[in-house]
Amino acid sequence: MQKRKRSRPYWLLIVAILSVSTSSILIRFALTDADPIVIAMYRMALSAFFTAILLAVALKKKPVRFYPGMAGLIFLAGCLLAVHFAVWISSLKYLNVSSSVVLVTTTPIWVALASPILLKEKPGPKIAIGLCIAILGGLIIALGARCQFIGLQFRCGTAEGVNPHQTLGYFLALVGAWAAAGYMLIGRKLSQKIETLPYTLGVYSVACAVLLIFAVVQKLPLTGFSNKTWFALLGLGLIPQILGHTVLNFSLRKFSALTVSMALLGEPIGSTLLASLFLREMPSAFELAGGIVILTGVVLVVWFQSHSNAVSPTGQLTLPDDV
Repeated sequence: MQKRKRSRPYWLLIVAILSVSTSSILIRFALTDADPIVIAMYRMALSAFFTAILLAVALKKKPVRFYPGMAGLIFLAGCLLAVHFAVWISSLKYLNVSSSVVLVTTTPIWVALASPILLKEKPGPKIAIGLCIAILGGLIIALGARCQFIGLQFRCGTAEGVNPHQTLGYFLALVGAWAAAGYMLIGRKLSQKIETLPYTLGVYSVACAVLLIFAVVQKLPLTGFSNKTWFALLGLGLIPQILGHTVLNFSLRKFSALTVSMALLGEPIGSTLLASLFLREMPSAFELAGGIVILTGVVLVVWFQSHSNAVSPTGQLTLPDDV
């Protein structure tokens, strides 16, 4: 019985990673007749709704306190989160699931680079090693857009042979990582002043409002989707958000932030496996090799950042909790 109780948190962690990994698959299903901005808007709306329920329960135990200047930062974080979802979901129109998820998972690298400037945190010089390795992985993936193995020969095409849509997908996924990094830096800055639930509710609500405004201005359809798309949108709010990140936050009571962060790096692996099963989508040799190299660099950044005391003192995840 004791062994079962001890192993239970690990099973919860596995369930959470598998749940988070469904995000890109559900998005692909929704993209059949819904625009990326609309998909992002509905996901934020559902996330805000579920967070509001959790906050209503929590408010009975502890009131929420706000400080001057906090509203502006929450608004900025919400805008960055809206950009993150809009561009990352858009990248899934042009890239394999594996490449898109791996590139957007580089967020900790950009957080580590920006922290000395914005938060006056000084990560150790070893983080540069992880950055260089991740950049090498990105170059390998980019090389795959022009080169291929034909038999035993390695051939590269001309610049005209580069797929412009694939290049756009790479750029959108990276912009998604940069926006998520900004969102996380603001969260780290406010982590000592506001509890997680009211902060995330504010951020999700702002992101939802911003995305809704963009959708209305562009006259994007908000209804009239197939049942498959509606189920996918509902699934985005329930599976990756509730069964995924809510359980991950619960896991922080049993594991260190470093352990949970490292576990969350399993999302690209889970997403790739699910894409191969449900979408019949297999990464190329270059995408697979580049993804492994990038994740190695991210692991080193998270590890060195943790041991240089650059991890948030509140035990927040060192990866975005919304992918």
